[in-house]
Amino acid sequence: MISLAFGAMVLAKAKAQTASDSAALVAAQAWQEGDADPCELARKALMANDAVFVSCSIDKDDIIVTAEVAVSITLIPSMAYASRAGPQEC
Repeated sequence: MISLAFGAMVLAKAKAQTASDSAALVAAQAWQEGDADPCELARKALMANDAVFVSCSIDKDDIIVTAEVAVSITLIPSMAYASRAGPQEC
């Protein structure tokens, strides 16, 4: 039973990470192209990846997106992950 719970947590965290990574990239690209609301695009990207939008913020040229995914065990209802994307300095 413990291994099933651990597996569910690992899977949910990986799903949250993948969703927040892709949403942050989408939002950062939109921000660089002058989109007025990159966080709305991040929210839509998270929904498309079956993740819940937790937050989105802009830090200079970087976008930070936090996603949450439900875990199928009662003690830990969800796993969240925050990702940051933006232009890389040379």
